[in-house]
Amino acid sequence: MSLYGVGYNKVEFTDVPAWAEGYVTFLAARGITRGTGQGIYGSGNKIKRADFVTLLARIAGADLSRYTVEFDDVDPDAYYAGAVGWAAEAGITTGTGGNRFSPDNGITRQDMAVMIRRFADAMGCELPKINDWIRFADQQEISSYAVDAVAALQQAGIIDGRPGADDSEKFFAPGDGATRAEVAKILTVLIKGMLQ
Repeated sequence: MSLYGVGYNKVEFTDVPAWAEGYVTFLAARGITRGTGQGIYGSGNKIKRADFVTLLARIAGADLSRYTVEFDDVDPDAYYAGAVGWAAEAGITTGTGGNRFSPDNGITRQDMAVMIRRFADAMGCELPKINDWIRFADQQEISSYAVDAVAALQQAGIIDGRPGADDSEKFFAPGDGATRAEVAKILTVLIKGMLQ
């Protein structure tokens, strides 16, 4: 597996906010992420579980033709089927229960943290500890299966909290979805950290 392809082709979109431009460009230039058509990236669109594992598979450089999918709700002919099969075989996902993957559901922040942590493990990369651990204001809302992954990603500087009303505390918002722009930042930070 490789972290991403060698090629570099600058791609520009018209709807990317300034804070996310560098991250989207980094991924798009390497063929990891794509727009939604006509020069649009879809920055504010929530990312689906199927698309998230597809991004991870592209980062890994996985040959998706080698993988089949066992989940009942994943069409073997779907564009993401190989990526889901790869992610399941690599231990990155176990689905959402009942032999389902729920490909069209938006990925939650806590599930994204779990998948990224498992992805790093599958790639043989140890996440750095560059930040002190913080207790989020909504720490008790993070599901037990995700607590360690959230802590690891927060300490690695990959996922941060969201400020509260008075900026005195941070919330993780574990059940919230993530936009395509937010995911571009998270995955760019992940890749750069893994390459150090």
